[in-house]
Amino acid sequence: MNGTVNRVLFGMLVAVIVRGAAAVRGEDLPAVDYPVVIDLNYPDTAAAGEVWTPMQGSPPARPFRAGRVPALRLGCPFAGTDMERASWDGAVRLDLRLARGIRFMFRCADAAPVARFSLYFRSGPGWYSSSFSPRADGKWETIEILKANTSIEDTPNGWGQVEAIRISAWRGGRENTAFDVAAFGLLPADAGLAVVRGVSAAARIGKNEAKGIARYAENVVDHLGRAGIYPPVVDDVELTDDLLRGLKVVILPYSPTMSDKLVSRLSEFVRSGGRVIGFYSVRPLLLKALGMTPGQYVTGRDVPGGFGRIRFRSGALAGAPVNVAQGSWAITVVKPIPGKSRVLADWVNSEGADTHLPAVVGSDRGMWMTHVYLAQDPVNGPRMLLAMVGRYLPEVWERAAKAAVADIGRFRPYSGYAAAVVDLRRNRDADVSRRLQSAEQLAAAARRQLAVRRFVNAIDVAGQARQALQEAFFLAQKSLPGEFRGAWCHRAYGISGWSWDRTVQRFAASGFTAIFPNMLWGGAAYYPSKVLPVAPLVKEQGDQLAACLKACRKYGVQLHVWKVNFNLGRSVDPAFTARLKREGRLQEDAQGRRTPWLCPSHPLNRKLEIDSMVEVAKNYPVDGIHFDYIRYPGNRTCYCDGCRKRFEQFAGAPVTDWPGQVLKDGPLRRKWLAFRRSNITAVVKGVHDAAKKVRPDIKISAAVFRNWPTDRDTIGQDWVEWCRKGYLDFVCPMDYIPDDRAFERTVIRQLGWVRPTGVPLYPGIGLSTARFGATGLISQILITRRQRTGGFLVFEYNKTEATSIFPALGRGLTRSR
Repeated sequence: MNGTVNRVLFGMLVAVIVRGAAAVRGEDLPAVDYPVVIDLNYPDTAAAGEVWTPMQGSPPARPFRAGRVPALRLGCPFAGTDMERASWDGAVRLDLRLARGIRFMFRCADAAPVARFSLYFRSGPGWYSSSFSPRADGKWETIEILKANTSIEDTPNGWGQVEAIRISAWRGGRENTAFDVAAFGLLPADAGLAVVRGVSAAARIGKNEAKGIARYAENVVDHLGRAGIYPPVVDDVELTDDLLRGLKVVILPYSPTMSDKLVSRLSEFVRSGGRVIGFYSVRPLLLKALGMTPGQYVTGRDVPGGFGRIRFRSGALAGAPVNVAQGSWAITVVKPIPGKSRVLADWVNSEGADTHLPAVVGSDRGMWMTHVYLAQDPVNGPRMLLAMVGRYLPEVWERAAKAAVADIGRFRPYSGYAAAVVDLRRNRDADVSRRLQSAEQLAAAARRQLAVRRFVNAIDVAGQARQALQEAFFLAQKSLPGEFRGAWCHRAYGISGWSWDRTVQRFAASGFTAIFPNMLWGGAAYYPSKVLPVAPLVKEQGDQLAACLKACRKYGVQLHVWKVNFNLGRSVDPAFTARLKREGRLQEDAQGRRTPWLCPSHPLNRKLEIDSMVEVAKNYPVDGIHFDYIRYPGNRTCYCDGCRKRFEQFAGAPVTDWPGQVLKDGPLRRKWLAFRRSNITAVVKGVHDAAKKVRPDIKISAAVFRNWPTDRDTIGQDWVEWCRKGYLDFVCPMDYIPDDRAFERTVIRQLGWVRPTGVPLYPGIGLSTARFGATGLISQILITRRQRTGGFLVFEYNKTEATSIFPALGRGLTRSR
């Protein structure tokens, strides 16, 4: 760890170095060689309880020693209780500003009763949070929590003022378990640069915009990491002059409402020799410091063919790729000032034509990209970011080159290059052998380039070697006849810039068999509906369901129409929402605040949900209809007046304290949870009965949360019961879990619930959320095969998946011929 990080991070911390541990009664802990920043050395349970406060019926934290290493044992008494989670708050004083995150040792003898584990950091009035899953039962392992991957709750004061951490185990079953934690330390970051997250805006802007702040920062950090660069994430609220003095480059992924004070501070940072790399949101004073001026706002609809990719001008930025795929929907133009800055890259439309609009503008003081970084190109995107940082921090090229060579064979399921080569040599296919031989030759060449310090060349050749090795891996996979291979497509119009014909043709060419397009919401339909308001897009582009169905029939693909239930959606007609509000049909929380979701207990809403899905079955010969959001948004709704009256009828007794009585544990609370489940189940049953009457052959399915024992209470989604009653023909738990072992444990648990019903379970794989690319997707599909599920669904099918990831699978794993 560099000296600057040491000075900043450890001023108030316990700096205990744990170098080894002797085995004691099987509780030995593998050696760690990093500073431990939270002292868990307590003489007894009472002393531990002074620091670690159990919550919500959780037992006290019990200290013990794992060999010579202090540790805590945390029990989860899920048997015979209704507790949602076991949690402990630990009082700490941490300055994590220049760390990448935190790491600790973790062990759980049996993680099956736990849906997920969470770690929270309290900073002032707000929190940062992240979830994790252990990889193996009964063994110590290292858990890493990256700051870039945390969610923001309320308005934290920044990573420099962490006052408490909360550890939670969320109930996933009804059995007791326990887990151990030890050796909390910091994840060091590269010196000289930082990614700034605009959290100060989170409380003042919309929820989706606030999510964007976190997501776009995560995009930049993730892809810089793929290039071998590991910057810390710093929140804008803590970007002080003192902190800036230790930095050379500041990256601003998305700061929609940057304060005037911060703009002035960053402008002075630039004038003092610092460099800024910014994206999208522009502030004239900062651009002036960089030698640029702001231009107009341009949407993709204003440009023929939209924005398809970024094309760098020849020689404009050393080490940059020629093209970077990115389908942006809008840009804010930044103009160069002659003699001070110039255009480095331009936007190209979906057909490859120049839009004559700047994508990246650069100067000696910094760069600006005219949209946020969407991380849609897993190969060229990281290289672009590396080149941008390398322009001002040349020393990163050596680190990146070493990382590129080391990572040639480091992809799932392999631990490294040697393991990949040994495994692929067992395959006797001629094409696999040719690709493998090419990969071995290129890997040797990359190592030679690194040895003579030709770092850019080493990165280029290592990338070619990795591509050849992955190609051998793709070709080595075997297809499974009769497998159900589905994918969700979130856009009713197909892939942006493509027709439905092209969208489905590429889908079928990759060997996928069933597409799930999102054609209707709680308040909008993308076809001529007589039940729901019709989205404006239909008037502009026609019946999207008919167009998709035509393409599916042409290419032999099943069409399962995806319906977002209850949630009105963003395309809803405001007049329709106003009418629902007047009629008391929207959900309300305990404080009476409305949310744009239909109240599931309202008879007219149930009828609307059922009729809209049955209308599809009647009017279109689709293969299936698919529930999503078939639940409450959480456990905080609905407490409208209508719910009170209908619940009193359900319970057979008046409720004198509303909603207080149903929020407290007791008999009425249990009846309330049953009432909520019955409201959701009524819609599932109603659609099943009516749709099967119209079309006995139609398949009915649902995308569901993965943890049925708790989700049936928290969101009213009793999906195992739906399988038992025969309301579903197959079910698709959204198992969006990056870690393979945790993914497999989840699938095994779900199959235990559903297999006795005879209903197929096709796990949902979170390709877009986990960002593990084609090799990671293959790894999880192979798990579904090992567990004999008979199929899977992928979230989601978009341009990146259609142009690179799905075709990679089509060369082997999902090959149709």
